[in-house]
Amino acid sequence: MPTTAIQTLMNHCIFRIFVVLLAGLACLTQGCGTSGEVKERLDLVETVMDQNPDSAALLLSEIDPSRLHHPADTLRYLLLDNFVRYKNFDDSLDLDGLKRAAEYFGEHNQPHNAMLSLLMAGRVQTLKNMYGQAAVSLMQAAELAEKLADSYYEGLVYYAMYTLYSDFYDSSHQLFYSRKAFDAFTRAGRPDWAVYARLGLCSAYHNFEYESKAFEEAEVLYKNAVDLGDSSLATRALLMAAISSADSLPHLSAKYYAMALKRDSLLFDSSNWNALSDLIDKNDIELFSDSAQRDIARVQSHIDASKTWKYYLALGDYREAFARLDKYNHMQENVIERLLLHDVGGTIETFHAERQRAVAKERSAERFWGMISLFFLLLCGTFIILWLRAKAKSERLHYAASVERLAAIIHGKDDESIRQTAIIRELYGVKFQTLNRLCEMYYEDSNDKKVVETVKNMIRDTANDANAIGDLSAYLDRYTSGLITDFRNDFPNLRSESLRLFIYIVAGFSVRSIAVLLDCTPDVVYNRKSRLKKSIDKSCASRRDDYLSYL
Repeated sequence: MPTTAIQTLMNHCIFRIFVVLLAGLACLTQGCGTSGEVKERLDLVETVMDQNPDSAALLLSEIDPSRLHHPADTLRYLLLDNFVRYKNFDDSLDLDGLKRAAEYFGEHNQPHNAMLSLLMAGRVQTLKNMYGQAAVSLMQAAELAEKLADSYYEGLVYYAMYTLYSDFYDSSHQLFYSRKAFDAFTRAGRPDWAVYARLGLCSAYHNFEYESKAFEEAEVLYKNAVDLGDSSLATRALLMAAISSADSLPHLSAKYYAMALKRDSLLFDSSNWNALSDLIDKNDIELFSDSAQRDIARVQSHIDASKTWKYYLALGDYREAFARLDKYNHMQENVIERLLLHDVGGTIETFHAERQRAVAKERSAERFWGMISLFFLLLCGTFIILWLRAKAKSERLHYAASVERLAAIIHGKDDESIRQTAIIRELYGVKFQTLNRLCEMYYEDSNDKKVVETVKNMIRDTANDANAIGDLSAYLDRYTSGLITDFRNDFPNLRSESLRLFIYIVAGFSVRSIAVLLDCTPDVVYNRKSRLKKSIDKSCASRRDDYLSYL
């Protein structure tokens, strides 16, 4: 064991002994009875729960919840207890209690505790696959953390949001929140957390096909992980370095894969095994040392079914090949179903809309009380009344004009929205109405496989409808100065799948929606998008810059 690791372990043990002695002394001398004593104990729990969750659990065990009479103490105990349970990998978490805590602390002007409650609620909701609700909770927590200017908790919230978006193949948000988390942890002086945010940056850069940047960050991450004595993180950094250098530097990629295998092959997931398999397929196995070849042979069974079915087919074992392929298809269907079930983007849009309505309501209340105050001020004297009336009249006229202008703008936007909605309905008509009803049935009973299959067939029918694609192209031409028509003329030999991909992108469909419409995975969409972008960039098309602006 390295000297730094030994020293860290010794310091950890000394700290735990100190915490235990402090807890025992506090209970013996004070009894943890008064509200002030409870607050001090809970403050100590919050201080140690991050790096020493087991010690925090011991401190909490010395507090009798039945003796907590103030709601603030009770709910804070519940909050910290859930936090410590989460850190100790205990699944017995109280989501309803966390929601109550967030509401109470928000109403009683305790933003720090409200932020912690929302952060913890978002984590629990993510564990329970309540992704839409998790996104809203975490966004609310982010707002509070930013107002508090607490860099450490900002980093925790941003990292939780990065994790959430990673589950939905949303690379742009992955990159955005991993970078914000890294910056926040750096400002807070928390290199132990910053390295994991850097790992998120590596993954996001890789998903964007910024392989050189991903490789650069992975090398820095490996050095940081070694310095911190984090063996697991060091292995993950090696894997990121191997994946990001596979195409450009296969010999270096093989070196990093061999180092990772030697460290811990159990940290390899299906994507790592598949990437390793692709590297071997494209290059000679002799890239690897003899020991590395033996390690690869030893763990060959871990390679994903998407690869192994071909191996069994070549051997003539058709039964096993079919079983492996069926498993792979089932995995793909599960991904699509999960994306259909959890519309995180729509939930976030709803959250922003509700927040805007709440702000408008608050402003209306402020205007109302302002008018009440003005009324009483007018009673102070004749001169003041006359002066204020004149000023109020001028302000009212200005306000009315502003309202009229704003109403005209809003009315114009509403007209445009209605017109666009009518066009969309004209394009898709009964199909989307039927699809909507089927989706409602699906949400009511997601276990009904017939409904699931019907929804999928409806999506495929819509995607393969040539008339619908043509109408969508005409609609886009109308609002982009003939962009789609020009694109068809500039690239007459382009495959129909690539043309549909470009049309969906210009129409504003998300990656996961395009994946469903094209009947493929989000990763395939990313790859096709990248190839299309390269083809356009190399062309001499007259509107090349316009095409690239959408990609």
